[in-house]
Amino acid sequence: MAALKDIKRQVAAVQKTKQITRAMNMVAASKFRAAQSRMESYRPFAMKFMDVLSSLALRVSPDAHPLLAVREPKRVRVICMSSDRGLCGGFNTNLIKSSERFVKEKVGAGLEVELTPIGRKSRDYFRRKYPVINVRADILSKFDMSLAQGISDDVITPFINEEYDELYIIYNEFVNVSQQRPVAVRLLPLPSVGREEEADPRSTWIMNMSLPMKP
Repeated sequence: MAALKDIKRQVAAVQKTKQITRAMNMVAASKFRAAQSRMESYRPFAMKFMDVLSSLALRVSPDAHPLLAVREPKRVRVICMSSDRGLCGGFNTNLIKSSERFVKEKVGAGLEVELTPIGRKSRDYFRRKYPVINVRADILSKFDMSLAQGISDDVITPFINEEYDELYIIYNEFVNVSQQRPVAVRLLPLPSVGREEEADPRSTWIMNMSLPMKP
């Protein structure tokens, strides 16, 4: 039987661990609130930017810019945005399941699919199953414009060079703290981001893919 002194030592150790955990929780909550505030303030700007871009793209000829070119899809590239770390509930699991279902649908339609995993979790899962290129992992702790610029450089030039015909991005849309919905959006060619009633007929169904996917 443990001595009273050992029991007291264990109780003290548990209390210290509790204090440390509580401090970590407070720091994480503070960081999360700051990130959420930045995201919510940026979202209206991003949505309006997409509306303006779409409006312009739908009113010019596809020959006006290489990023507007609509080709018969044969090769597809998919960007999958996951996290680098786990311990976040179904955040990565739901995203990866939805992404794999999306890829299988494209493959089943006879298209060639290449994946660009962003985040260690999607990289570790997909590199054993599908062709992956331009992998970026262990970089999300400092997400800034240089990362976005690097990703855009990886996808824009190959699209212009007709190395693939359509570009999709699959990511988790933030709803609230306990709910994130995997969504898929076509980024290239550009008219696909327009309103459904104005979009190219071959792009309309992609707007429906932007609805929440079932995990």
